[in-house]
Amino acid sequence: MKSENDKSIEYLNLCKKVAEEKFLSRQEVSKDTIWKLEEAMSLQKQHLYSIETSRQLLESMEVKLSVREKEQNYMKGDDVKMKDQMNLTSMRGKESNDMIRQRDTKIEEHLEAVKSLKSENSKLKNEISDFRILVESATVRLQEEKVKNNTKDCIIEELNDKVLWITEAKMRMISEYDKSIEDLESRK
Repeated sequence: MKSENDKSIEYLNLCKKVAEEKFLSRQEVSKDTIWKLEEAMSLQKQHLYSIETSRQLLESMEVKLSVREKEQNYMKGDDVKMKDQMNLTSMRGKESNDMIRQRDTKIEEHLEAVKSLKSENSKLKNEISDFRILVESATVRLQEEKVKNNTKDCIIEELNDKVLWITEAKMRMISEYDKSIEDLESRK
């Protein structure tokens, strides 16, 4: 009977060992499964965040597109509105991908435009400066001409006064001459 008990104990110990190994194996599998689930949840959270960000970006783009659609619909007739609306609907997918590239391109264009405007502004300032110099030079020349003209006017006025004086003197002399002739004639 001991042998049967020993066999039974050995069998029970063996069963216990198999059960412990199964338990440990299941525990490792559970830990591995939990770790994989946590990793999957983390990835899912990141994916949900990415989806939410994409959704917000898409909503923003849809709002912009809606505004553009309204502007275009306002400007065009009913037939054209329908055609444009269909075109805009098909272009939404492309626009969502092209939006970032367009924004970068616009920024570069604005920078180029600003550089161009600065250059044009500088050029115009130089032209204004040159024009001011010309105006100041012309003003100086006009003032010199005015002084010369004033001097000429004074000389002309003096000459007119002399001519007037000479004319008056001549008239007096003619008058005296006429009187002397009359006196001579009357004496005769």
